[in-house]
Amino acid sequence: MIHFKNSVIYVLDNFMNFMADEYIDLSGNKVEGDNQLNKLLDDKLKIEYFSLGALRSMSKSFLWASIAEGESRGSNSYIGDSAGFADDICLKATVYKELKAGESFLAYNIIPLALNQAARYWISKLNDEGERIALSPIIKWEAPSFDSENSKRQFNDFSSIRGVNFSLNINFKIMTGSYLNEVLY
Repeated sequence: MIHFKNSVIYVLDNFMNFMADEYIDLSGNKVEGDNQLNKLLDDKLKIEYFSLGALRSMSKSFLWASIAEGESRGSNSYIGDSAGFADDICLKATVYKELKAGESFLAYNIIPLALNQAARYWISKLNDEGERIALSPIIKWEAPSFDSENSKRQFNDFSSIRGVNFSLNINFKIMTGSYLNEVLY
């Protein structure tokens, strides 16, 4: 039986490691993959800080992952575990990209595509590794938002834009057990 705490820690750790090690090459600022989208991303998705729980600098580009919400339902579907749970988990991945002059339009449109593409690939790899932990995935997102120096800026004034912020919610199911030592330790 899978422990809830271990499952959540595994998912967060796996997501951050995938983004840092397998999908985005920080040393060369390259995005792994074979298609044309990745060529556009070589400079646009340079993320200098990967953090989980403690940010070194909120003013730089970073990727942040957290469990945004969840729901656990008692489930008698396990043989031998009458206290098993079916858990709906929402992993929220947030990218903040500090922008240089002239990057706002491309970053605003490309970063959501890139993070969505990376999330899909991550889920498929996670399930292919035999963990089968991210069941029935649903990916949700809204439009990015600009971080500007002046909150009352005019619509056509792009000079005050400092960065772009984008969040992606990855909802999935995990099946976990109910153990006393899982809660206490």
